[in-house]
Amino acid sequence: MAPRQTAVPDHDPLDPRHAEHLVGHEQAERAFLDAFASRRMHHAWLITGPKGVGKATLAWRIARYLLRESQKQAGQAQQQAMGPSLFGDDEPIKEGQEPAQSLEMAADDPLFQRIAKGGHGNLMCIERGWDERKKQWRGDILVDDVRKVQAFFGRTASEDGWRVCIVDSADELNRNAANALLKILEEPPEKGLLLLVAHAPGRLLPTIRSRCRKVALQPLPDTGVEAVLQKAFPDMDPSDSLALARLAQGAPGRAVSLAQGKGLAHYRDLVALLKTMPGISIPDAYKFAGRFALKSADADYKTVTALLLMWVETMVRAAGIGETALEIVEGEAAIRQRFISALGLDRWVELWEKMGRLIMRADAVHLDRKQVLISLLMMLDDAAQGRFSA
Repeated sequence: MAPRQTAVPDHDPLDPRHAEHLVGHEQAERAFLDAFASRRMHHAWLITGPKGVGKATLAWRIARYLLRESQKQAGQAQQQAMGPSLFGDDEPIKEGQEPAQSLEMAADDPLFQRIAKGGHGNLMCIERGWDERKKQWRGDILVDDVRKVQAFFGRTASEDGWRVCIVDSADELNRNAANALLKILEEPPEKGLLLLVAHAPGRLLPTIRSRCRKVALQPLPDTGVEAVLQKAFPDMDPSDSLALARLAQGAPGRAVSLAQGKGLAHYRDLVALLKTMPGISIPDAYKFAGRFALKSADADYKTVTALLLMWVETMVRAAGIGETALEIVEGEAAIRQRFISALGLDRWVELWEKMGRLIMRADAVHLDRKQVLISLLMMLDDAAQGRFSA
């Protein structure tokens, strides 16, 4: 049996399946609640925003709410069929429906627990599957995964009410899978809801985007991310909490992942190397890269490469629109200024693209990770000297 895709334990309250609360996205929740109350709810919702901002958490909250409402409506229908209680203690059945104020559901609610454990017949979630031969998660969602959705909506519902499918994430669908999903969207099932999570909606087929109602989640302010971190890590130093909030760029899920994976320590070590540029010490570069060479360091390697790309992105924004990123490590602003003055905007954009291509190629053909990181560092060292080669 394949392991769970998520690296967190099944009871972790930060896993979207188990997350009881969602911070900072009340407007998005309100949009869904108003649509549901109007009885003219769209059959497909596209939830977009940066990774870690709360998209999957919102999708699971919507699913729980809708299944709870289905449960209530089934109970009311049964009450109407049975007639009034002999004791006259029935709750009145309301003809209309006032908009609810929240999607909130207590984590100890039996329905919450049932959904979190994957035990509700009217809910399914498709994600990248496990490649048993390669012993790793596949890079995309396959057409066979989407065919399960077609079968799910095609058969008789196991319980009364709505059926919900979460696609996490839709921008990981391969071409055949995307076309199969489009067919479902073109002929939406009755009382069926599709919730598509997308980090990069531009990768989706335009015909998929056009058939969905869009909800864009915005990055949270640092204070909102800090609140999530303090709840998840009560003993965290406030200065580390602020640094992680800035590093996560408004995405609380990303901040939690960085905290769990020593992301802040990696970033501080990276900035220490950047401070020595131009003229980075080759032994220091090899020592740094060597920490992420083993397969067991897979998560740390991905964190560091993402941090490198993020740092270059700040150069692009600074050179392009004059945006000044807040310091995460003391003295970082002076380092950034030295790098910005070394290259123009076009070169920074090209460097960002070149680094991104190398990282993607390394993952695709399994290049030596140590050499990949050294190459990335040397590209930055060249940039600090005002040199760039396409």
